[in-house]
Amino acid sequence: MSKYNHFVKDLDTAFKAARQEYAEAWGKFQEAKEACGKGDAMSRQRAELRYQQAELDFKEAEARIWTEFNRKRAELRANLERDVRNGNVANPDSVDHSGLELMKSGVLSVDDYYALMKKYDDNPTMLRFVAKYAKEAASGMDNTQAKERGLLHHLYSVCSQGKSRTMRVWDDLSKIADYCSGQSRDRRDSPTHTINMGERWERLSNEIVENF
Repeated sequence: MSKYNHFVKDLDTAFKAARQEYAEAWGKFQEAKEACGKGDAMSRQRAELRYQQAELDFKEAEARIWTEFNRKRAELRANLERDVRNGNVANPDSVDHSGLELMKSGVLSVDDYYALMKKYDDNPTMLRFVAKYAKEAASGMDNTQAKERGLLHHLYSVCSQGKSRTMRVWDDLSKIADYCSGQSRDRRDSPTHTINMGERWERLSNEIVENF
């Protein structure tokens, strides 16, 4: 567990609150729907009016709940990214001189650079060196090595700011939130399906939330 764990705990809380509010809004709509057609004419008329209001209420809730969750999620991510960036100040005590000499040698392959990125995932200072020498290696490649050059440029874009896996894991968790809220598809699923997907949140996210 890192010092940034409270960010994912807040995301977990926000998702569960949105999930509960969504399920409650759908439940009230279903209750009003089931009440229609029961009782005498006056009762049926009142039930129909309640149903129409419940339908409007649910549509409003459906449009609002996940929009508010997404806004909260974006706010948390921005604050996390700011804290990670502030914590990524270069530290001379974090320099691995043997690794640095290896990068300076110019003999590393694309796979070697990716292995170093993984090795130094929690060392922002060394990640900057990995980015620097990977970019230099890419610059020395010709058109016959376009694939390798592209991979090194991608590695550079990931590592150049000295970011560790923190933001990547956050984004993985964010994708789980989209999946469990029915937002991962262009067309929103039925409310019942969205509620069923939401029940998978704990199973899919608990390990990340506890170990972030």
